[in-house]
Amino acid sequence: MTYRMIILCCALFASLVGGFLCSFIFNKPAISAPFGEGHHNVIWFQESDDETPKQILKRTSSFQLDKDAVINSIMKECPDQQIKVALYDLDEQKYLIKPEHDDKIQSASLIKLLILAYSMEQKQQNPNKFNEDLQLTSNEYVKGSGILQYIPANVGEKFTLNNLDYLMITKSDNIAANILIKQLGMSNINHFADQLRLSGNTHLYNLLMLPQNKFLSCSDTDAHCNSTSVEDMVKLLRFLSRYPEAMLFLEHQEDRSGIPATFDKLNTAIVHNKTGTLTQLRSDAAIIDYNQHRYVLVIAVKNADKKQGDKIIQEISSTVLKTFIDPSITATKLEKNKKPA
Repeated sequence: MTYRMIILCCALFASLVGGFLCSFIFNKPAISAPFGEGHHNVIWFQESDDETPKQILKRTSSFQLDKDAVINSIMKECPDQQIKVALYDLDEQKYLIKPEHDDKIQSASLIKLLILAYSMEQKQQNPNKFNEDLQLTSNEYVKGSGILQYIPANVGEKFTLNNLDYLMITKSDNIAANILIKQLGMSNINHFADQLRLSGNTHLYNLLMLPQNKFLSCSDTDAHCNSTSVEDMVKLLRFLSRYPEAMLFLEHQEDRSGIPATFDKLNTAIVHNKTGTLTQLRSDAAIIDYNQHRYVLVIAVKNADKKQGDKIIQEISSTVLKTFIDPSITATKLEKNKKPA
């Protein structure tokens, strides 16, 4: 037998062994359509002809689990809740987790992200308008979240649209949001949603907390309910990520008991988020800066009060962190790296 034949036989044997090992290690790797708009499946990894098994394993180590398998363990613990999760890699411009169906949900205070997005866009065109003084009147008063409701109207307190943007996000102030809606125009805000090519699920129907009596029976199918969807929130946060001022407002948003409760424990993480809360709905939409990489994570939990919803959101956030963003993270490491209060 010639040396050439020996070499060919060895190469053939190595190829067979290598193929077997790949099948054993990767268990028939899944090949799916690329990430992008309109795709509801998730691609975890795809082999390349010029990659070794070791390189493939290194590249795909955090993406080998199907999204249903990742979230399924949490879903089983809360069978009475309806959960929607989306994770988007802003740097790579692709979904890591995308809902199979982008259903409409009540927006609660998440609708304030649409108002903020239009406000940022308008501020570029007419910055002077956002520095004009506006006086708070008794007609603006509504209940719910925020601090403006505690300022007597006869004090004559004045605010600019810039001030109201800040209060609407950091304090989730409903009065600030309503004044912004009136000043910017509800129809203009909804038209802007169309310009952003949102799904149609996101729509501003009413001022916040008005009309008061209808919010007691508001459902996802009611025409008078402000609404959105998880994927629309991803699109809005992608838009807002271009505006440093908006990012600063979101970073200083005071409700930190959802997604930030996980990521705030890490010294290398900054969370810019906005929450939404109703009697049986808790949602959180966040831009996460972690290890010089940027992600969008949106979680909505129906049939759960704030306390239940926060617990579920924290569990999902932790799973997302350890599975998709940084597989090296452990519970011990999270506690060790916890930021000082």
